[in-house]
Amino acid sequence: MISPFRGVVHGLGKVVGGTLSSKRYGTVHTTQGKEADIVILVLGTWAGQVGSRNWAAQKPNLLNVAVTRARRRLVVIGDLDAWSRYRCFKDLARHELIHRWTPER
Repeated sequence: MISPFRGVVHGLGKVVGGTLSSKRYGTVHTTQGKEADIVILVLGTWAGQVGSRNWAAQKPNLLNVAVTRARRRLVVIGDLDAWSRYRCFKDLARHELIHRWTPER
């Protein structure tokens, strides 16, 4: 499990810390050089956190590192409408193998 944001990783630690080793989750930057069969990319951000999304999407490098860590499957958790407004994330959202799921509200 990875995220571009330290705050999201901190939250992940609270949720999965009892079941996953801290080596199994972290920021995108801490996973460089590592791979896993399944990578869960947790994007996070609230609707108004445009600056955070701008920072994460300013260069394709961050998304590229996240995507290339996955050997078999990539699961992306985030607000599709908010993130797909950004160039690289728009390409990811439009990928032919993407399966979208929206929880019932």
